[in-house]
Amino acid sequence: KLALAKTYRRQTIFSDTCPEHMAPAAGMAAIVSHPLQVICLQPRSQQLQDVMATGRIALSQFCLGAGVEFLHFNVYGWDGAHENQVAAARTDALFAAIKAECDRRRGTPIMISGDFNADTEDIATLQQMLDEEGWTDVGAQGHRWGARQDEATCWAPNSGLSGTRRDFIIAN
Repeated sequence: KLALAKTYRRQTIFSDTCPEHMAPAAGMAAIVSHPLQVICLQPRSQQLQDVMATGRIALSQFCLGAGVEFLHFNVYGWDGAHENQVAAARTDALFAAIKAECDRRRGTPIMISGDFNADTEDIATLQQMLDEEGWTDVGAQGHRWGARQDEATCWAPNSGLSGTRRDFIIAN
């Protein structure tokens, strides 16, 4: 991983993988091209610190230059969270931790992205953020910048021929 990053002048950071699996699974990465920077951040909330140990969420800061920076939460929701209430609840706990962290970082531009393995309505905390707190599901609003609205992002073997939207970019 690091050799590849050095060869192509990329800065990378990696999170831990999910300790529940016998082989490496989940885990997050962030990569940028020089001169951009990505910084691994320590959580301010105990709630986020606790869920980061799952290997399914990472917090970083992207520095784009000229003082333009934003926080980024990279999320890998539990498999089957669309069909399975236990997996959905565990994924919702990730978003509750994100919300707790965001409450400690008011006024900061923030992006949440990843494979949530669920629809937004399957994740109660995320749905509340979208409905009541001014967050935007970028893909659902694609028409605002000339893209298709709600375009499918996943064509996994179990997602059907039409594809699903289980991969998201959410911004405040």
